[in-house]
Amino acid sequence: MFSASEIYSFDRAGRLLAAFNGRSHFWRGLSGIAVEKFSEPAKTKQVIPLSLAAADELVRTAQQRAAALGGDVVERIRQYDPVADRQAYAETYGKVPIIPPDQYLSLVLQVAKGCPWNRCTFCDFYRDQKYRLRTPAEFREHVRRVEQFLGPSQLLRRSLFLGDADLLSVPQPALLGAIDTAREVFPGRFVYGFSEAISVVRRTAPELAALREAGVRRLYLGAESGHDPLLEYYDKRSRSAHVRRAVAVMKQAGLAVGLIFLVGVEARFEERHAADTVDLALSLPLGPGDMVYLSPLHQAPAEDLRRRLAPLQERGAKVALYDIRQMVY
Repeated sequence: MFSASEIYSFDRAGRLLAAFNGRSHFWRGLSGIAVEKFSEPAKTKQVIPLSLAAADELVRTAQQRAAALGGDVVERIRQYDPVADRQAYAETYGKVPIIPPDQYLSLVLQVAKGCPWNRCTFCDFYRDQKYRLRTPAEFREHVRRVEQFLGPSQLLRRSLFLGDADLLSVPQPALLGAIDTAREVFPGRFVYGFSEAISVVRRTAPELAALREAGVRRLYLGAESGHDPLLEYYDKRSRSAHVRRAVAVMKQAGLAVGLIFLVGVEARFEERHAADTVDLALSLPLGPGDMVYLSPLHQAPAEDLRRRLAPLQERGAKVALYDIRQMVY
C-alpha cells in the first residue's frame, strides 16, 4: 500500500491478485485473466474484462512499484513471469469455466471435465468440452500438478472446490476416493462443488451423509427457476420438484445448500418465473450456512427478486448477486 489510492495484493508465489488505483479495482486470476470494476458517478457498477496485454501491463506496473521494497516475497514478485505462468495454468487446468462467488479463492480440483448434460440453452460454459471423468490415477496426477503449480500460494486457498459442472455425476466410490486424495494432499480444507438437483436425489441421505463425513460441506444447485415451463424451454434437466427433494435430502444429511436462480429471463416467462421462484425458495428449509444466488442474464436488474427473498435472510440464509462477468480464477 503506497497510499490510499495505490494498493497491490500478491500471493506468496509473487502473482498479482488485486490492485486499486483510486478509481478502479482490478481482480486477476491464476489464469492471468483480469477484470476492472468501477462505479460511475451515478453509482452504477461496471465490470470490464481486460485484454491479456492490459492485464500483463498491470502486473509489470505492480512489479516495478514493489521492486524497491526488498525482501524474499518481493523477490518472487520481481521474478514472476505472467506469460510463463499463464502457460503453466493452461497445462494444469485447461480452463475453469465457472465457480460460485464465495469460492473464487478456493483451490479448484477437477474430478471431471465438462458437464454430463451440457444441453441447457442459456449456458455455454462447457460447450467446447466433452464430459470426461478422470480415473483415480489421472486425478491424483492432476492434484500433484495443481500442488506444483500453486506452490506457496496454496496457503491463500482455504477450501477445495471439486469440479466441473456436476459433482454428484461421479459415482459414490470414485467420489469418496477423489475427496480422500484431495484432502490428503491439501489437508484441513472442506469440500464444495456444483451439482444438479436430479443428481442429488439419486443419492440416499446416508450416501450424502458419507460425503459430509468425508469433508463435503456445501453443494451448489443450478435451480435457475421455480417455473417448470421455463426450465423446459431452457432444456434444463432438473425441475422444481427435484430441487425440493434435493434440498430435503441434503438437509437430512447435514449438508449446506447453495441455490442459483436466473434473473432477466424471456419477457413472456418473467412474471411467472419471479412468482414461482419466490414461492419455491421460501418453501425450502433454508437457514444459516445456506446461500441463494441471483444470476442476471443480459445484465438484468435483480433488486426486485432480491427484495422478495428477504425473508430467507431473516432465517439466516444469505441472498446475493452472482454476476458472472466478475468471475476470474
